[in-house]
Amino acid sequence: MMANMKKATAINKKQQPTSSSKDRDEMLARFLTCESLNDIILQGTDGVQVPANRFLLAARSNVFMGMLLGKFQESSLPVVELGFSGSVIKAVVEFVLTDTAQVLVCKNRDALVVDINEQIEALVSLAEAAPYFDLAGLTELVFESFEMTLNEHPCSAFAALQACRMAGIAVPEEFVKTAKSWVQMAQPTSVTANHVACLSTSVMEEILMDPEMEMTEYELFQMLSLWAAGDPGRRKAEAADLCNHISLERISLENLATTVATSGLATSDQLGEAYKNHAFALQKLLPPTTTTFEAPRKISWFSERPKKCQHKKSEIQQFCH
Repeated sequence: MMANMKKATAINKKQQPTSSSKDRDEMLARFLTCESLNDIILQGTDGVQVPANRFLLAARSNVFMGMLLGKFQESSLPVVELGFSGSVIKAVVEFVLTDTAQVLVCKNRDALVVDINEQIEALVSLAEAAPYFDLAGLTELVFESFEMTLNEHPCSAFAALQACRMAGIAVPEEFVKTAKSWVQMAQPTSVTANHVACLSTSVMEEILMDPEMEMTEYELFQMLSLWAAGDPGRRKAEAADLCNHISLERISLENLATTVATSGLATSDQLGEAYKNHAFALQKLLPPTTTTFEAPRKISWFSERPKKCQHKKSEIQQFCH
């Protein structure tokens, strides 16, 4: 126990910034606000320009070293265009100078869905940029923030999966797996139209076809309806096609006859097939009939009764006379 206490104390001392490291951090942070200290402009795909110091960038990244101080054309240009948005480039420069970035700060639970989705998209883009610029430390920080954001806002996993699929193979696989696992565990009562509105048709299809989804077939249908309502003019026909990935026969007859039938997403043939499968399933569940019902008793005339019974009757008649 004493050894653990000493270890914890050593870690705490290590984490506490010294006066010299604090002065260094403040000095480097000045490069973010003082343009006279910078000698290059990094321009994003959206036209946003971020001032930077080529030597500091080169000191943190071999990619920047070759690009800005090597024999590449960029080394002689005052403005260097990079294949990322201005917000991503700004975050990269922030990390180079301060070992962190504003986008890595997880938003609180009360934040708007739109804001959360934007942060998720920014994190995924930053996850794509970090290995491109050979910034392994940044990848680790981005993934930590990515996990924290999904933990705070589970339904943002839909935006996360969409962003990962849009970025393609450039995003580390751990981001895709994490986003997908949160989508699989999504609580249907918490999913709104805003959460699924960002999904493309291909990603929605991927979700509906995922055998690991914990939602019921009816809950998947409700989610599909929310998605279609986001753009009814374009998505209704697509949602009708995607409805083929939902096992309608696993939806209760009551919900089939109401929600599903009135949605316009399921065709009459699909509904008819679902009703037929319901009937077949019900027939299989019922035990075979073993009880036989006797025919109603027919009237028995004296002439048809057994002789024994007739004998008794004659004896009674003689006795009465």
